[in-house]
Amino acid sequence: MSKISLAVAFYLSVSVCAANSSYADTNAVLESGETIPAQFSDGPRSLQNVVKFPDLPAEGDVYREIPCVATIRPGGKLQGSACFVEKDDAFRRAVSTAVRSSSINPLILDGRAVRLDSFHFTVVFERVAGVESISAYPYHRMDESDWDPNYRGAQRYFLGRWSFLWCAGGTRSSSSRTNVIAAVELSAQGVATNPSIIDGRTPCRKNIFKVLSDSHYIPAHSSGQPVASIYVERFVFNPSN
Repeated sequence: MSKISLAVAFYLSVSVCAANSSYADTNAVLESGETIPAQFSDGPRSLQNVVKFPDLPAEGDVYREIPCVATIRPGGKLQGSACFVEKDDAFRRAVSTAVRSSSINPLILDGRAVRLDSFHFTVVFERVAGVESISAYPYHRMDESDWDPNYRGAQRYFLGRWSFLWCAGGTRSSSSRTNVIAAVELSAQGVATNPSIIDGRTPCRKNIFKVLSDSHYIPAHSSGQPVASIYVERFVFNPSN
């Protein structure tokens, strides 16, 4: 038996309510005890201002959603991003390039910026009648509702040094990635309960549940108020010798 890495890929938020996306800038003076979720900045280096529309044929309307995940360092830099579409996708390349030069308001805990291992976001590209637009949202959706600029899904963080978990279960003959989607019920107070596997099979079920149970959460918000939600996260297994 070999070990396989259990790495967070991305989550899909299925909160039934929306969230206020307006938060204090990281240059603001923060009070001790204040908690502010990670959020896109409004400056010239914000992701939605840095990302460029791919150079595509001029004719025809375009609509693409690019779901991604990245680490946010305390200084507000995005790093280690991964977008979950084909590698040769022009829209994915546009987002990946922009992430390297963009900045974001980091997660603030007790008045101090801390590392957020998994920040989940979606970039939406749209071209209608020749007019191009790009929007960035700090969540993913699982329903058919319109994108809401005031929505923010829950955020998961861990006050430790690990960003992935190792567990036994792979074989040396394994050569492809496997995906497992897990979920927890999240209260308006950020308490996670009832972890479950909703798609995929894995011998690392207990390890996934430990990641979800040992983590801390900032709940989803609606109009600035915390609300209960279902937090869904995809884990990717990378076989290794």
